[in-house]
Amino acid sequence: MLVVLCNRTDRAARAFAKRFEAHDVRLLTCEKISRAGWTVAVHGGLDSRPQVDLAAAIGNEPVSIERIEGVITRLSHVGEEELHHIAAEDRPYVAAEMHAFLFAFLQALPCRVVNPPSLACLYGPNLRAIQWRRYARELQIPVAENFAVTTSPTVAGLPEVDVTIVGERIVGTASERMRHWTRQLALACALPYLRVRYRGHSDDVRFVGADTCPCLDAGEIDFALVQWLIGEGGCVAC
Repeated sequence: MLVVLCNRTDRAARAFAKRFEAHDVRLLTCEKISRAGWTVAVHGGLDSRPQVDLAAAIGNEPVSIERIEGVITRLSHVGEEELHHIAAEDRPYVAAEMHAFLFAFLQALPCRVVNPPSLACLYGPNLRAIQWRRYARELQIPVAENFAVTTSPTVAGLPEVDVTIVGERIVGTASERMRHWTRQLALACALPYLRVRYRGHSDDVRFVGADTCPCLDAGEIDFALVQWLIGEGGCVAC
């Protein structure tokens, strides 16, 4: 079983689940987590390493943690808009509690998670654009002067390209330099998944920005994610 943690209107996640139904993909929303059967229990920890027991209920029935082969997280945080089933006056408290629960649950899962959560974001570090640029400069990756990330294939006449790394696999047409830089950034942030945008021509390519939210609307990335989650591929961060 593969689990996709997403918001209730995530069409890309629904399409992904349909494409990979052979892998028993289950969509997990905040409403589904509100039901009975979800537990994170910590035992010991004072004089020995704490033991964490997890319990899950997916599809209205208990699910053994060992059945979950991997998790794709596309929910950055638990927002009140995801809690329409909760009384309005209780939503701020429930959102905070559910976010903390998901952070602990994802951290404790024995399977692969894309991406592992941070305290600020459930799919990896919640880095601002200026922080990504600092990482790039520290790794001696040239940075574009215009930092705006667009959806256009060209900006001011300069082509843009996305390079995605999943485990050790690079997805996207990229030069050896861009592949190397993408691996460096993923290693620096200990991420199994990272999508990086570059701008420029082959002799003058520069870093524009990066995204840690798994993309589920591009075929080759989809397959790479599934292969990595079920163990068919290495991980630069593990």
